[in-house]
Amino acid sequence: MSIIKTKNILERLDFLVRMRSTGCAGDLADQMGLSERTLFNYLNELKDLGAPLFWSRQENSYVYGENGKIEIGFKSTEKY
Repeated sequence: MSIIKTKNILERLDFLVRMRSTGCAGDLADQMGLSERTLFNYLNELKDLGAPLFWSRQENSYVYGENGKIEIGFKSTEKY
């Protein structure tokens, strides 16, 4: 899989988590067009990137334990 496709999937997951609208793992995997196993791999990638991700039974969604978002990409540090 290309890094761009992985980036897009992680960004979409990040958005759904921030909106607290993932639903259960099975529903989220279906929505994303992924198997549950692959979905869990991506959720673990978010955790590996430092996201304080957990399942909220009360909200029926994966959520972050604090406000924030995943950012993947190039950011220039040059001042013009």
